[in-house]
Amino acid sequence: MSFPINPLPDYTTQSATAYKNALDSSAANYARKAGGLSAEAQSTPNMTVRINAGSYFSNSTSILTEIAAQNITITTAPTSPNNRIDRIVFNTTTLVLQLITGTPSVSPTAPAVPSNAIPIARIQVNAETTSITNNQVNDERPAFWQGGGD
Repeated sequence: MSFPINPLPDYTTQSATAYKNALDSSAANYARKAGGLSAEAQSTPNMTVRINAGSYFSNSTSILTEIAAQNITITTAPTSPNNRIDRIVFNTTTLVLQLITGTPSVSPTAPAVPSNAIPIARIQVNAETTSITNNQVNDERPAFWQGGGD
């Protein structure tokens, strides 16, 4: 699916209707890119994180891959007093999202991002957690993430 952005909005040359349509088209395109592969808690929180649909463009192969929205299951929370930090990454070799489970600790650190992956989100999994809420989900998508790219 693509969202055309041509013609770009130009109030100096377009009629009011054409200008409005170009604005709407551009806004839809940019909103899709900005939200691509964003992570969030479920509307009814549980031990999964929703990853919104997005796309990934490989500069090395010139292939655009559409990634469907999906849920990533967070493994059982550690026991008190330990917490854990997990990471969700997009593997640029296999073209799939994956969870990297952190190590439980009183002072946890996030697991490393593999060299063939792009970080998507960091998840704070506190001791005895039974559901993930948005305040535990931290966006880690790189600034260049506008639908992906390597």
